[in-house]
Amino acid sequence: MLWVRYDLIFGLMAPEVFTQLRLYQFVTYFFIHSSSHPLHIIVNMLILWMFGRELEAYWGTIYFLKYYFVTGIGAGLCSLPFIWGDSSVVIGASGAIFGLLLAYGMLFPNRMITLLLLFVLPVRLKARQLVFILTGLELLLLFNRGGGGGIAHFAHLGGALVGFIYLKWPTSRKKKESIPSGFTPPDPGERFQDELNRVLDKLAREGWGGLTNREKEFLHDAKHHL
Repeated sequence: MLWVRYDLIFGLMAPEVFTQLRLYQFVTYFFIHSSSHPLHIIVNMLILWMFGRELEAYWGTIYFLKYYFVTGIGAGLCSLPFIWGDSSVVIGASGAIFGLLLAYGMLFPNRMITLLLLFVLPVRLKARQLVFILTGLELLLLFNRGGGGGIAHFAHLGGALVGFIYLKWPTSRKKKESIPSGFTPPDPGERFQDELNRVLDKLAREGWGGLTNREKEFLHDAKHHL
């Protein structure tokens, strides 16, 4: 039986990615995971489902996919200096996942998230707090390793860094609809109040069960502005 090491074909390796023109590895590496660590892909896909679906609804599918691929490729690029010349192979979507977490924390900083600590103890914290905690843990783990053996941490932090730069880069932002000359944009407070009135009217008509998850989260966040 012929055993094929798919990670050596689709995982990210340096300098082979350049010397052997395996540029496809910048994309394929974050679509494969180690079969010996099933929890890795389970956690990544859970985070992708939890946070990615709302980001996709907010941005639209095209912009969401563009951001996901940019952060994934960027995380791979950030890993290259630390695997150059050795036999290490970078695999997994964690760099792109960290990019999604960073984006979620920037767009919905006060959104309350419930996590199960050690899969048992429920803990509630704001999205920005979650990002700060996870980033701090990555830095701590990286420094404790003294830079060695911390390839995954460089990828995680690289994905978050690339995501931050991408979101702040003026040309990467979603193009706004053209505004007619002489048009005065509505006051943000008025838009908030209009949306609040709409959701409260729907709540009165259909009850709590009739609200979407996003409308429920909006009401929860609205308490901080009232």
